[in-house]
Amino acid sequence: MSEETKIDTRSGVDRGLIAMFLKMSPEERLRANDEALRTIQELRDAYRRQKAKLKQNLSTLPVAARRQVECYRYCGPLL
Repeated sequence: MSEETKIDTRSGVDRGLIAMFLKMSPEERLRANDEALRTIQELRDAYRRQKAKLKQNLSTLPVAARRQVECYRYCGPLL
């Protein structure tokens, strides 16, 4: 591994990533940051939709089954 791509284990800094950003123009850095932000927002929205769908699906289950699912979510398998 070259010196440029090493990760400083003490601080967790990826020197290769820093070098890559320093080579970019300001416009390229802004575009990269915008794309990263968009990706984060898409992942958050997908997680929220998945969580809402699960909640909706749980509401259609009988009470005993809902309790089992809730217990599994918080406690893990009871084996």
